[in-house]
Amino acid sequence: MKKRYILFLLIALGVIASLFAFNARYQTEESLKHYEITMPFEQVLAMAEMKNASLADELSYWKEAGIDSIALDEINLFNLKQRTDKDIIVSYRGNDVVIRGDKALLSALAERFQEHLQAREIELTATELVIEGSVNDFYIGYLNSKNTLVEESMGVSVRTASLLEYLGLGYDSADIEAIKAAGLAVRLRPSYVAALEDAEQAVDNLISAIDEYTQQPYLVFSGKEIVGFGGAEAKLAEALAKRHIAPALIENPVQRKHVLQKGLNSLVERLDYRALRVFSTWDFIRNRYDYEMPLHHNGEEIINTYYRAITERNISVIYFKPFTKNNRIVDLPVGVYQDNFKVLEQRLAAHKITPYDSGDFYRKPLHTRRAVQLLAAIAVVAAGILILDLLFDLPLKFLALLLALALIPTALLYVLGKGLPLINSLFGFMTTVVFAGLAIVFILKRGLYVYQNPQGHNFIKSAFVLLQALAISMLGAILEVAFFADSKYILEMAIFRGVKLSQMLPLAFALLVSVVIFAPILFPASELSYKERIIDLLNQTIKLWQIMLGGLALLLVLLFLVRSGHDGNIKPPTLELLFRNSLEYFLYARPRSKSFIIAFPAFFILFDLIRKNKYKLVYPFLAVLMAIGQSDVLNTFSHFRTPLIISAWRIVYAYILGIVVYGLLYLAYIIMKKIVAVVKAMLV
Repeated sequence: MKKRYILFLLIALGVIASLFAFNARYQTEESLKHYEITMPFEQVLAMAEMKNASLADELSYWKEAGIDSIALDEINLFNLKQRTDKDIIVSYRGNDVVIRGDKALLSALAERFQEHLQAREIELTATELVIEGSVNDFYIGYLNSKNTLVEESMGVSVRTASLLEYLGLGYDSADIEAIKAAGLAVRLRPSYVAALEDAEQAVDNLISAIDEYTQQPYLVFSGKEIVGFGGAEAKLAEALAKRHIAPALIENPVQRKHVLQKGLNSLVERLDYRALRVFSTWDFIRNRYDYEMPLHHNGEEIINTYYRAITERNISVIYFKPFTKNNRIVDLPVGVYQDNFKVLEQRLAAHKITPYDSGDFYRKPLHTRRAVQLLAAIAVVAAGILILDLLFDLPLKFLALLLALALIPTALLYVLGKGLPLINSLFGFMTTVVFAGLAIVFILKRGLYVYQNPQGHNFIKSAFVLLQALAISMLGAILEVAFFADSKYILEMAIFRGVKLSQMLPLAFALLVSVVIFAPILFPASELSYKERIIDLLNQTIKLWQIMLGGLALLLVLLFLVRSGHDGNIKPPTLELLFRNSLEYFLYARPRSKSFIIAFPAFFILFDLIRKNKYKLVYPFLAVLMAIGQSDVLNTFSHFRTPLIISAWRIVYAYILGIVVYGLLYLAYIIMKKIVAVVKAMLV
């Protein structure tokens, strides 16, 4: 036991050092406690047209509904064509763009094209405005066309639209004044076409507009590239830093990383990750107005989606679009939106998250010192060697040699500091596997002790063993944070790619180690050789119910793996969705179902069977199911965009609910046992 003191000391030093990184991340997350709901201006225009309402009335409607701001795109020919209050017709003459419409509008457009477009001729007459085009301006599409001579289909390339239609031409001051008059904040959303614009001038135009109209705290770019991409990124970064404006990263529909916009990542890096994340109400989300299940017929599931985005994924801005049903906009009384947004605000208040009022989203960046990560890495190495010692009782000299051989290269890696992101990822992955494994070994060792000393063991002691195992896994979670406590992970510009493997390995480890540790139980004849033990095991009589239990365990493990993350294609049934949403509504954080429904009850069943010396062959299967709970602790903290407080409460609730579920299963077992006894008595 004394030989392990050095291992315990190294683990303790790593955990203590990691607590500084843990606290720094927690403090950073506590500063991310504001959110804003913004709505695209084009959606306001579309709703006004649908309801035959004035722009002022429609803006007032959304202000009353609970919208905080309006996202205003730059004027361009494409969006002007969509507006019923603008008289404009756009056509092509060769490569040139021809604009017809109101003379005053044409004159204003000519000035804007002169300001924003470089090296092109612009001709204004009494009836039309002609913008010189180029063959390279056009998007090329493909149509299927059938050739009647050869009787086969072929792809035909066609020109679909010119880039000139999407060139940003600044903002309409009348639109801005209308938005402000309704009591809504204005959020300018600039666009940029690098092939047509001068990068330096585009940045100047943007900053001038911000200074004149909004002084906004964040900036969401429109299109595929940021303003100034290809030459003026440094100038843009300097201007945003001076005004404390945070660039926005738009989350992907699959909730993984963000929409690609050229130059955005490098801009965020220039600003030392002083940025924020935006959740867009994608069409499949807004179509959940009627989610076709009880209590979810009036937009509740959309609000649930917003709630999860803000509390679990570090989203600061909700890009709202009106609710739809069967892909058609629903014309709703303002009270429906009011009630939904009020529920969202009340639920977020429990997390001390409040609507944005003033200040900025330009937050202090988070980084972790290399020395802290080195100590954390040493702790992981020590924990790995501790597992080996617990399993094989290593001789002191061999343990010391193994420790030295592991620590020297570990120290060199961090001292040299080359490829540090990859090194941190590898040690982070090792942490998830090693500490889940250490908790598993602890549980199985305690199980063997209970088998050898069953007197006095009870449910309360089993619950304490589980609590101790969770504490071991939590030590790993603290160390894991040290490797990934960085703003780029909170913003999800970088992600942990070993999640699936880190979930699978502890389960395989649990199956293997349970056979090793439970050898005195599974192979009572200790004098047998390993070969004879294996043959003895293979010759064991297996009952049908044991085969069914093993199959159920395998099915649960497969379901656990398939349903993990956002990439699975299995949609939960309605009853499960209602249960999950209810937990989410009433608890601070919803625990993971696989922990409290599968893993923790399996742990209690395992210890109950061990104490009673029953059904020994199912111990390894129960060990695999039990291992899911320890793996899940580390996996929960591997979602670096999720606040630490949420992850911690998930573990607490899972532990409590796991006890409740086991209690219900035990009660059902007692009832069934009595029913079987009564039936047997009747048959006799």
